[in-house]
Amino acid sequence: MAQHVDLSRVGSGFSEPVFQSQETYRLILHAMAFPGRIMTGSDGLGKDNVIHEASAAVCLTLVDRETPVGLQEGGGSALKAWLRFHCGCPIVDDPSTAAFALILEPHSMPSLDRFHTGSAVHPDQSTTLIAQMEGLDDGRGISLSGPGIPATIDLDISALPGGFWKEREMLCEGFPRGLDMIFTCGSRLAALPRTTQVKRITPCT
Repeated sequence: MAQHVDLSRVGSGFSEPVFQSQETYRLILHAMAFPGRIMTGSDGLGKDNVIHEASAAVCLTLVDRETPVGLQEGGGSALKAWLRFHCGCPIVDDPSTAAFALILEPHSMPSLDRFHTGSAVHPDQSTTLIAQMEGLDDGRGISLSGPGIPATIDLDISALPGGFWKEREMLCEGFPRGLDMIFTCGSRLAALPRTTQVKRITPCT
């Protein structure tokens, strides 16, 4: 007997998948090459998704059936259905087995040492964090320096847990192992590769 599946509430994906995924991929590469710069994209992506446009665009571009995705506890059946339908990816509970981790509530996210940081031989096999933020703006939250940044650049990211930057600093001691991060908010995103140095300017809120 055929089973009826209601897809009306899954949420939309790219209206032009090939073109939009290429555009988003270039946007992500640019963000990684120039850490801390806020990029805006996801034009044409529906507003009816369970996650922000930039988060959805990154997932639709980078995630597929060979990339396990980790979700915070309580990620919700609607989000799981959206990911499985549009990306075909397996959903995993253990952060250390995730190729990508989708963080929707940063203030209660797992500690960074629970994610896979790669190995000395294969540092590229680490988890990439896609963290959806309440705010993402140019401003004096953190000061970034390193490859791709001529001097320094300031970035204001809201709602991260208080120990987040200390945990990241500790992970950086194991370079080239580490975590790459993409912060999103609405249609905006900014990248924080493991090679970027971070100096706190104001306390996390």
